[in-house]
Amino acid sequence: MTVRRAPRLTSPLWAPNTVLPSYCSYSKATLQPSYDRSVTDEVLRKRLFYQSHKRGMKENDLLLGTFANRVLEQLSREELEGYDLLLQQPDPDVYNWITGKMELPPELRGSFMDKLLAHVNKDPCGNLRGT
Repeated sequence: MTVRRAPRLTSPLWAPNTVLPSYCSYSKATLQPSYDRSVTDEVLRKRLFYQSHKRGMKENDLLLGTFANRVLEQLSREELEGYDLLLQQPDPDVYNWITGKMELPPELRGSFMDKLLAHVNKDPCGNLRGT
């Protein structure tokens, strides 16, 4: 059995032009709800809150966790479902999409993504970058 190792990155992850390698190919087939549609909004919010904080990549934990802390309670059911689909994707892809290093697939665009991208363009502490 061959073990696939991640390529060495020559620049820091936070460098503007660094794109994390994607180990999974994105497909529309992966866009299925990860829950029973009969669950209440409250249960779905709790599940998404937990998944936002426990991603597997510290960068995503910080970006998505602070987003969940601030915005998750305000999202509609449709936005929660879209956010759930995003959280099902591989961490490197999510990071590249929300930081603008790769183009976001059309299936994941929506009002929740506009709110997430606005959050990511701010410092997790709430200060605008560069000010």
